[in-house]
Amino acid sequence: MQQESWKRTVFKTDEKMSTAIKELSQTHAQKFHSKNGFLGTELEFPIVASSPDRLGRALGIEEIMSIYRQIGSSEGWRLSPQGLDIETNLKEGTVSINAEAGFSTMEIAIPPTKTIERTGEIIDQAVAAAGVAVHSHGAYMLGYGIHPVSPPSVDLYCPRDRSTAMRFIRPVLTHIQNDDSDISNTVSASVQFHVGAFDPEHAVRLLNLYNLLSPEFIALSANSRISRGRDSGNTDLRNRFYEMHTQYPASAGVAPRIESFEDYINKLQHMPILLLKRGGRYVVVTDGVTFGQFMERGSATAVYANENKPFIITPEPDDIDVIESMVRWEARIKGTTGTIELRTCSMQQSKSDILALGSVVLGLSANIDEAEALVLGRSRDEAQHAKEQISKYGIKGHKEIRASAHRMLSVAKEGLESLGDKTRYLEILSQRLRDSVTPSDKSLEVYKKEGIAPFIEAVRFSMD
Repeated sequence: MQQESWKRTVFKTDEKMSTAIKELSQTHAQKFHSKNGFLGTELEFPIVASSPDRLGRALGIEEIMSIYRQIGSSEGWRLSPQGLDIETNLKEGTVSINAEAGFSTMEIAIPPTKTIERTGEIIDQAVAAAGVAVHSHGAYMLGYGIHPVSPPSVDLYCPRDRSTAMRFIRPVLTHIQNDDSDISNTVSASVQFHVGAFDPEHAVRLLNLYNLLSPEFIALSANSRISRGRDSGNTDLRNRFYEMHTQYPASAGVAPRIESFEDYINKLQHMPILLLKRGGRYVVVTDGVTFGQFMERGSATAVYANENKPFIITPEPDDIDVIESMVRWEARIKGTTGTIELRTCSMQQSKSDILALGSVVLGLSANIDEAEALVLGRSRDEAQHAKEQISKYGIKGHKEIRASAHRMLSVAKEGLESLGDKTRYLEILSQRLRDSVTPSDKSLEVYKKEGIAPFIEAVRFSMD
């Protein structure tokens, strides 16, 4: 079905909701048709000052802009007019360096690759270009899941259209959360993996699988305990922040089981709409309507951020992509790329650590029948409870999750071997499980024994 005919069919106020959901799910499912498995990667690096008087603190916007200008002047890289987007083209696609929510957190997006080794080669190239510029500005790139000194702050919001809109709607989020968790994304840093789905059924299976395995992924990757210059008491604070950053609790944490794309759209219809896009810009929806109500009514009231000029908008096909971007499940569907996006893992301290986690994600996708057996009988609530416990306390007291994570690595290894890919990075994670030690545990020990300055040095990103 072509997009325009779909628009006419679905978004009419006299359409029954069930018909609208069915049509939308059929169209959205068509985006998932990868012929072969692939892995895309997004890396988020806290960029912090290295000078003794500002050690570990987020940089100012002018310092960040200067860093981006220097990277953009490097051979092969292009700087956007806005100054916070840099790109270079490779045969696999575009490598981009940008700032999203918090301007002092650098995001490097690696295009989809067929092998773990190729992902590592592209990381080398991108981080080398960024690292030279960061170092020359007296700053560090950290391999850590959160800014360890600077607290969440509206002053760290990136001067981008989406961030401006998020800042505009902050009173709504604050009313619900009653704390600063709504701006935690200004200081958090994750490593996100995008897995190509073979078909819509594979996409739904991966969505359920990665959500239910989120306790195991946190057990392997927890790396964000020090916050505001002190011990937060949470082994993986970033994950707890990520879950709180939502206006709709049902769209956070471990996702409920999804049976089909139609079931997926049906669950999204209950999600309140705060942001959509019109004319290439984000708009704030002021009616307090859900996605389903918006489809039923056929209209809503919106304003551009910082503009007091309300206008009427009607549903459009691409609205689903914006709705998906507001979902805070551990893994979520990403229709714009035809992938499942796993967002559970905090940023890691080295390239090898990142490739180890990517190996697991890709290997499970290739061996999904065996992978699903790992979580057979596990409910959403059980996974959510285990995830919360490990995010808070770590893995030492969780024998069941450690044992399950060991089995998960074996299943991933078999999947990688079926793809003809390297499995050597998995040993990094096996060692973590044998020692019952997360990256957070290691860096916390440095912090307790030696203080914040040696800790900052310990969590600097390494290309090993």
